[in-house]
Order: sequence, then structure tokens, then C-alpha cells
Amino acid sequence: MTEASAVGALVREIRTAAGRMAGIAESLHADTGISPVGRTILELIEVAGPQTVPAIARRRKTSRQNIQVQVDALEAAGLVEMHPNPGHRRSVLVALSAEGRARFREIRAREAALLGRLAAELEGEDLRRAAAAIRAFSAALARLAAARKGVPA
Repeated sequence: MTEASAVGALVREIRTAAGRMAGIAESLHADTGISPVGRTILELIEVAGPQTVPAIARRRKTSRQNIQVQVDALEAAGLVEMHPNPGHRRSVLVALSAEGRARFREIRAREAALLGRLAAELEGEDLRRAAAAIRAFSAALARLAAARKGVPA
């Protein structure tokens, strides 16, 4: 197998695994009413603190409009709340509400149980090597993307 075909095989495996993970996550959280993108937004806010919609969009590498739709749904469900942004008059900060924090803890607990079952089937050293390989692959993709835009990585 050439290096190029090995990269192609890696891409196919990542796509397959990502699709399977998305399907499992969707069914795992189906009763919560939170979309996979909404779950990611809750996690970003939980980890990094209150953020603006444009900042979330940049981190997700998607449009501000796409994130705004998700944030509006999360706000309607009472999972996030808007706060004034001292750094910008029009772009409010999106923060987790008390209900959002509680729901996200529940989501994390469900995921931890599932990850525990999955970890029981896999070797720890294999997982560490796979994670390192995917990190290196992701870094190479970032350098390629930056080079295509003419931006240093």
C-alpha cells in the first residue's frame, strides 16, 4: 500500500467511525431533544465559558447563522441564556443556564457509561497510538488548509 492509499484508507475509516459515533450519539440522546450540534455547543460553553455566537461558529468552523439557529433552540429549551457582552454591544454572550448545566451533566454521564463499555473492548496502548496518529493527521490537515489559504499554520 502506498502512503497516499494509506491516507485514503485512514480517511475512509475516520468517516466510517464518525458516522457510527454520530448515529450512536443521536440515539443515546434522542430523548433529550438536544441535537448533536446543540450538544457540541453546550460542551464548548461548559469548557470555555460564555461565548458569542460568532466565536462558537469560528470554533465549529461553520456559519454564524447555523450556530444562531442552534443557540435559539437551546435558549427556547431553557438550556442557555444570553448575557451582556462587555466587549461588544450587539454580540451577546451565550452561557449555560442552571438547567443547561444539569442536562449537560446527564449527557456526560450517559456518554461516560457508553465509553466505559467501549473501552472494555479495546487495548489502552492501541487507543493511545490511534489518538496520536489522528492528532498528527489533524495537524497535517490544518497545515494543508492554511497553506491553501496562504496563511502560515
